[in-house]
Amino acid sequence: MADHYVKTRAHPYYVDGLRAIEVPGRGSVSLHRGLLHAIIETGCRPGELRTLQWSEVAQAHFVILPAKAKDREERKIRIMPALRKILDRRKLGPDGVELPLDAHVLGNEAGEQLSRKRLCDLWRATCERAKVKKPAPP
Repeated sequence: MADHYVKTRAHPYYVDGLRAIEVPGRGSVSLHRGLLHAIIETGCRPGELRTLQWSEVAQAHFVILPAKAKDREERKIRIMPALRKILDRRKLGPDGVELPLDAHVLGNEAGEQLSRKRLCDLWRATCERAKVKKPAPP
């Protein structure tokens, strides 16, 4: 049986090849940049990526489970090369040990889930830097 991938939604804030993603702050910049890159590249909803766990990620795709999807439908999302590099870097925790399957892929460096408020703050700051007027909520 062949893999079936859904067509990803085009994100309204895809700006100049993702170069507009600059996240303020220290230390966690690459972690948050990875999340914002994934939002824009895949067209997935921020909440779907915020709750994504390693158990839902394969080499070539990840699965948005129905319970985590707004439309309650399972979707298989292809992982493109740039996103694969980001995921590979995030697989190891701060101690150099691979994160467990229940860790959040795009959470903090220890695999803990980002709060919705933190995600919204990062999104607004990114839209401001990209000079996007009236950004839609993530």
